[in-house]
Amino acid sequence: MALPSQRPDAESAHLLAEAMTLAKQPAEKRQVLALLGNYPCKETLDIAQAAVADESVSKEAKAAVDKINSLVKYK
Repeated sequence: MALPSQRPDAESAHLLAEAMTLAKQPAEKRQVLALLGNYPCKETLDIAQAAVADESVSKEAKAAVDKINSLVKYK
């Protein structure tokens, strides 16, 4: 995921959402959350917002939400 790609951000978000569902350990979830800001779109924002409820990664999820919000251009 971290390698440069021509994939649209929404497609990358779909892949990251799948990775988040597979992640069981907090460290794995943190790795996914760390990547979300690289693909600023509504879909990655949704992933980060959903993770805020997970106490094991809530802090990282809130940071991802803030980063994505600062990068997303709403229409």
